[in-house]
Amino acid sequence: MEINDTLQLSAVPVPEGVKLVAEELEEVTIATLSPPRVEEEPEPAVEEEAELVGEEGEAPAAEEGGEEAEGGDSGGDGGE
Repeated sequence: MEINDTLQLSAVPVPEGVKLVAEELEEVTIATLSPPRVEEEPEPAVEEEAELVGEEGEAPAAEEGGEEAEGGDSGGDGGE
């Protein structure tokens, strides 16, 4: 068999005493040999790279937020 070949029921030898219920054996497909599928992984978008570096030399927003949260937390914990 080669890629895109099909195997019909008419190609399968039937043992003695076995009765097939299909009327037209040539129309019953048992298997089709398909080529493998390949999934391509998308390349990272330019926006994702810009987010890591920051725009126009600024620090990313996640780092700025983290510093403010740390400063706020340490000041609140030390006062109590």
